[in-house]
Amino acid sequence: MECADRDDSARLVEEGRPGPRLRPGTLRPLRAELMGQARQALEDGREDLAREALARGAVIDRQLAELVAQRDCWQAKADRFTAACERLTREADG
Repeated sequence: MECADRDDSARLVEEGRPGPRLRPGTLRPLRAELMGQARQALEDGREDLAREALARGAVIDRQLAELVAQRDCWQAKADRFTAACERLTREADG
């Protein structure tokens, strides 16, 4: 899997336009809130609202999975970069 070199958030920041900041820490509470809303809707006999909350929760689940994968990919690249820098420093000091 290849990391995205430039995502929309980075482009928006460079252009000076604020954009949504998707982070696992902001999405998880929203996901929990939606699940609570789905439970409450079922208790109230509103299956339509429960389905909607569950559908939105599924979207958040996908976003979370994508963010985690992207973070892991970037971390792997950062680790490789750090290792290469350390190797080059040792060679230069050599």
